[in-house]
Amino acid sequence: MAIVKHIKSRNANYSAAINYLLFEHDEKTGKKIVDESGRSILRKEFYMDGLNCDPMSFDKECELTNAHFHKNKKREDIKSHHYIISYDPVDVTENGLTGERAQAISLDLAKQMFPGYQALVVTHTDGHNESGNIHTHIVINSVRKTAVERRPYMDKPHEEAAGYKHRSTDKFMNTFKKTVMDRCQQEGLHQIDLLAPAEKKITQETAHSYLYQCVRNKCIDYVRRQQLNRQYESFIKGTADTDTDMEPDATEERMQTVQECIDLLPPKTKLVLEECYFHNKKYKEVATALDISTNAIKKHIVKALSVLRERCRGTTDEENS
Repeated sequence: MAIVKHIKSRNANYSAAINYLLFEHDEKTGKKIVDESGRSILRKEFYMDGLNCDPMSFDKECELTNAHFHKNKKREDIKSHHYIISYDPVDVTENGLTGERAQAISLDLAKQMFPGYQALVVTHTDGHNESGNIHTHIVINSVRKTAVERRPYMDKPHEEAAGYKHRSTDKFMNTFKKTVMDRCQQEGLHQIDLLAPAEKKITQETAHSYLYQCVRNKCIDYVRRQQLNRQYESFIKGTADTDTDMEPDATEERMQTVQECIDLLPPKTKLVLEECYFHNKKYKEVATALDISTNAIKKHIVKALSVLRERCRGTTDEENS
């Protein structure tokens, strides 16, 4: 059975979410795990997509959207919302659920529930302590980038407009849960009613199997909620210490620093970055031109952005010291 959980964040550093979702972190301390050379270690298996943004530049694009609409300037403003869809572990063995399939399902759900918002959709297959609990993180910018058609769960005027901030109301959460339930049932995955217990007449003939199923579902639900809580705890720890609120006026200076850092990248990594972002070419197109695999392109992008973040962070530290 898939379950859904939500948390809001006032952390202005959107890079923290990317770093947590892409790189290995200690589950207890939330700190990034590094190799013997002090370099970040990519997670063994993950699937990543961006909604209304390129996933590798999610952080920069969110900052630009906030600046455009003059939103999220104050420390107390909610900068992003983080949702986790956690799937039933038995779906892996009984129903053929894979990380790739879970990513496709979750991406469709994100498109349904977060239209117009920039979102980072990342599926992990390891779970807590390698439990095999496949789960998807959906991190959205709190400010809607583009206007959309009005949805039934929207109850405020102009809630569908560009620049409007996301509200995770009870009405929205119930709609989200219902959408997840319907999709899981459509996919043939295990699912219980996330909204309310179903009414069912109990007879002497059905009491034994019904009670067994109720106890089983309660136990599984409890264990998986504990896993989900630990995943959230790890995410919070991994991003809490990297809050660097930035005023919109500093955006131009930050971009100049980024360009200087790009010039210092290895030639091939710099070329890949420029072709993908400055010339808006697709990964597959660049891979064909350079005669390398698409995965190699992604690794170059991950490496480039990791270096950029480290160097930009170092520059910021020097300015604040």
